[in-house]
Formats: sequence, C-alpha cells, structure tokens
Amino acid sequence: MIEFQNRHIKLPDGSPVVVCRIKGSIDGATLIQFEEKLMGFLDQGVKFLIIVFSQVHYINSTGMGVLVKLADKFQEVGGEFNLVDVPDKMVALFNMLGLLALIKLSKNEEEALKAFQAKLSGAKNAAVKAPPKPDVSASFSARQASSGPSMNSALRNAVQNVRQSGSPVTQRPAETKTLENAPQPKQEAAPKQEKKLYIVTCKKCSRKISLGTSIKEGTYKCPCCMVMFKVSSTGKIEYLH
Repeated sequence: MIEFQNRHIKLPDGSPVVVCRIKGSIDGATLIQFEEKLMGFLDQGVKFLIIVFSQVHYINSTGMGVLVKLADKFQEVGGEFNLVDVPDKMVALFNMLGLLALIKLSKNEEEALKAFQAKLSGAKNAAVKAPPKPDVSASFSARQASSGPSMNSALRNAVQNVRQSGSPVTQRPAETKTLENAPQPKQEAAPKQEKKLYIVTCKKCSRKISLGTSIKEGTYKCPCCMVMFKVSSTGKIEYLH
C-alpha cells in the first residue's frame, strides 16, 4: 500500500512547487501507482517537485529507475525535483548504486527550495546562450564513473527500461531491395529476323511453289499441274517431261 499527501507552495518569484509526501513501500504492487502519480505532476505543468521520503520503507530497482526517468523529464522542461528527508540507509544504497549523480537529494524542504531558486536565478542571469544540453542516455556511463561505484546490472537494466517506457515506438524503416533483387527495366526484344523462303515458279502453270527455308536436293511436283522437276544442291531446277 502507498499513500500520497500533496501540498502546493510557491518560490519567491511565484513559481509553483508541489511537495509530495509518500508513505509506504514502492514495489511491484505499488509501482504503477507511484509512477503515474509522479509523472502526472508534469502533465499538470509542474516544473518543481519535492518528494518527501521519510516514510518510504522500501523501494525496488524499478522504482529507482522511475526516479531517474523523472529526473530526466524534469530537466527536459527546465525544471527539477528533489528527494528530501531520505532515510540514511536509502542514502547509502543510492550512493552504493551510483544514483546520487542522477537524483538530487536535499536535507529538508528549505534546502530544496533554495536549490530551485538558484536554478531559476542562474537561468535568468545567463548572459550567453547555454550550450546544448547533453543527452542523458549518452552521458549515462560518464556520470556513473564520476559517482563512485557503478550500478549493478539489474538496476542498470531497470533504469534503462523505465527511461524507455512510454516513448513512441520507432517505426522500422522500409526494407530496400538489393541491386540484384531489384526489378530490372524491361528490355525490348530484338526484332525477329524473318527466314528466307525459296520459291520456284512452275514453268507450266506459273504457280509459285515454296521449297521451304533451305534448298533440299530432290524431286518435286507442282500441286496444281502435276509437272515434275528436280532441284540440285546448288539450287538449279530441271523439269522432267
């Protein structure tokens, strides 16, 4: 079971801040409720969030991943969130797992509010355009190295899975065919060469007689007048009386 108690306060410049006090355990049974509640503040336009952890008895690795994702989201909108009143055993666990470079902790609400105000003042007083914000995922390994002991693989996977959850599915690009499989342009067939026919004109009835496409030596007969003639291999015609 998990409970949330929220109250709203403001920074000196009027910027709204939500203080969320959590009571209970963050585990498999409460994880969805925990994530939806915290991400819901972003949907409401809240840029500064204080999460009071004094009555949180347990948080699993996926819950820690939600906190890392929350830190990323608040940075994207130019805001920030802080955990305050975190039990010493959890601070030691966060430190051991290398999370203190990713999640900001404050001793109390006053210290967190000062951090928020400093962030706003620094943004307003910047005289030059800030360099592009480094990609959190790309710099993940570098921040781990600077935060002491690195995360174990189970926690690292949980953090990455939670970071990627809810993001739009990347559409797979259409496959392109290789050159050899691509349809080839249709080539026009070469005009068919007509074969030459050998024609003999009968001397008696003037009927034209086809001998075919090649000269074949032999004796032939006109189908009309029945006159007989011989054809030599050289094509010479001799009529028989």
